[in-house]
Amino acid sequence: MTILFYFLVCCVFLQTVFASIESDCLEKHNFYRNKHGAPTLMYSTSLAKEAQQVAVALATLTDKDVTHGMYDVNYFIGDWPTPRTISDAVENWYNEGNSYNYKEPEISTSNTRFIEVVWKSHQRIGCGLAIAEKAGVNVRTVVVAIYEPAGIRVNIDDYTENILPPK
Repeated sequence: MTILFYFLVCCVFLQTVFASIESDCLEKHNFYRNKHGAPTLMYSTSLAKEAQQVAVALATLTDKDVTHGMYDVNYFIGDWPTPRTISDAVENWYNEGNSYNYKEPEISTSNTRFIEVVWKSHQRIGCGLAIAEKAGVNVRTVVVAIYEPAGIRVNIDDYTENILPPK
């Protein structure tokens, strides 16, 4: 009886955690996307499952190089005294757009995560969150967001059509 109770409590806890990951991921992304006239994202449990697997792998390893399928991905990886949230990650990604030039887009490593958040043609998203203890006083937080369909980025017009200035 005790084992069954423990199992049920763990299942309810995990369902709550994953529901929170889903709602935080969608709410924060769609908040920023709305500012840019991009359509609302739908949550994909299959993308979330893959994002969670990647987040767990990255939280326990030092290697940040992860291959992925035919979709776009954002990573938020760092060691801090306290864990970070999905909202922290999405806000960090979005803030990379503070210097984005909408009239003459210049794509760089300093704004690619912003681009994924507001990319107009993305339709689905899945997020993963993992937190691991590190030696010393810090914990590693990893947030992974996977977007579908992958953005087609052949020329500057693709950027001007998919990254709209804030309203």
